[in-house]
Amino acid sequence: MHVSKRVLSQIASNNHGFLISPRSSFHILGSAVNASFTLLSSTTKRDECLNMLNNGIINAPVLGIPMTLALYNDLSSPLFNKHKFDSEEFMEGVKYALDHYHSVEGQLQNQTLDSSMKELETYKAQQKDTDSTDDTSAIDIKDGTGLTMAQKQEWMQKVQEQVETLDINNSEWKKEAEDKPDSLVAQLMKMVAPTYFQHLYASYVASAPLLMLDPNPARYIKSQVSNVSETTFYACMCLIFLSS
Repeated sequence: MHVSKRVLSQIASNNHGFLISPRSSFHILGSAVNASFTLLSSTTKRDECLNMLNNGIINAPVLGIPMTLALYNDLSSPLFNKHKFDSEEFMEGVKYALDHYHSVEGQLQNQTLDSSMKELETYKAQQKDTDSTDDTSAIDIKDGTGLTMAQKQEWMQKVQEQVETLDINNSEWKKEAEDKPDSLVAQLMKMVAPTYFQHLYASYVASAPLLMLDPNPARYIKSQVSNVSETTFYACMCLIFLSS
């Protein structure tokens, strides 16, 4: 955890925001108030809001009342009518996009674990060649990793040294994405912002070698998106910003 915190702080120090800044509580409250006045004054708008709720476009139990009202207010923007934005169609597209994203990220996580496993096996082979043959060395093996406590500490030290010299702006992932346009990292790079791409790279590089100390590290198998309400909210904010 200390190693991960160290490398991720490199990103935090250079990341002062997003391409589109998250909305403040004041802005959300303002949108919610506008929606309240609209709904109180128009039966048509109330029916429209209920239709969005019933069709799952807005998931009130997940978002809560202020976010629900704010989302309805912003989905009612004239910009959506101008650009013929279909919220139901958008929801279906979001589900597919998120499913694909989680699949790519999960497979990349497994790929990173496989790479770290090879590095650990190489390290263990080197240690086997230099190990003492006395009984105390054998007794010191604690679990299924096949490493003594001293060797584990040495492995963690090696990981920390790698992390401290890590250049997140010129990473192996970035080079691979440029050389192999169809690779998992290339697909991921197209899906996320540059700072988040750096975040994922740094966190994977920092955590995967440490996960190898667990005899059965968790691996990605499958994921399914069941709720995209909050994603819809923020994506709609992006559409409003980019269209205006």
